[in-house]
Amino acid sequence: MSHPTVVHMLAAAAAARPQGEALVCGDRRVTYGEYFSWVCGLSEKLEGQRIATLLPNSIETCIAMFGVMASGAQLVPLNPLYTKREIDEIVADAQPAAVLREVALSKGGHREPPNPDSLALLQYTGGTTGKAKGVNLTHRSIAINVAQRETLLATAVGERILCVMPLFHSYAMAMGLFLAANCRGTLVIVERYKPEIVLDLIQKERITIFPGSPTLFTGLMAHPDFAKTDWSSVHTCFSGSAALPEETLKRWEAAVGAQVYEG
Repeated sequence: MSHPTVVHMLAAAAAARPQGEALVCGDRRVTYGEYFSWVCGLSEKLEGQRIATLLPNSIETCIAMFGVMASGAQLVPLNPLYTKREIDEIVADAQPAAVLREVALSKGGHREPPNPDSLALLQYTGGTTGKAKGVNLTHRSIAINVAQRETLLATAVGERILCVMPLFHSYAMAMGLFLAANCRGTLVIVERYKPEIVLDLIQKERITIFPGSPTLFTGLMAHPDFAKTDWSSVHTCFSGSAALPEETLKRWEAAVGAQVYEG
């Protein structure tokens, strides 16, 4: 099923599974009904052409990102680990109306979703070869990207996705935030990466989809708890952010028993 925007996608998930588990972070669990209501509540408070977020991995970050897009503003996700100089440079370039550093949750009603052809995201590059450069993406282009991925790698309703990657990053958005909403599944958020936490969540939360990276795969396989971890619930792994060496791919697939699809 395709949607004109990811906001439509989240609204459809909330309508279909209002009591379904949408977000898990630490001891907190959020249903789709709560999720979408909080997104609407935040969107009603936001004004401006562009709004930046400067937030670590959390339930509030998911609500903030969807809330900005639902408000009709263009989302500018910032890396909370950037230096002040790096943040100042991006803010000066993007000129957002506000920078969200925290989110107060309040419920709201359904509102008119954004125009699919309006700007949804201003995603900045890593800046490894110079200053970070902003890329404009429309709501429609993001939704089409989700639909293309779904056509190639179909998901089932209720998948359980582990989000280890930072949510400000395009990889975590595409293969975590939006993927979970599209399949009306559960996004299990890792606040801060520690291999033992990731391995524990894999089996405790019965994760079915695991987006990772070469560095992450290598680090987990080197951990003493890796061999003791029950990976039987995981049927699909994704690899992104860097090229995956063939040796790492073969070792991971043999140990985990799930195929890796490289982005």
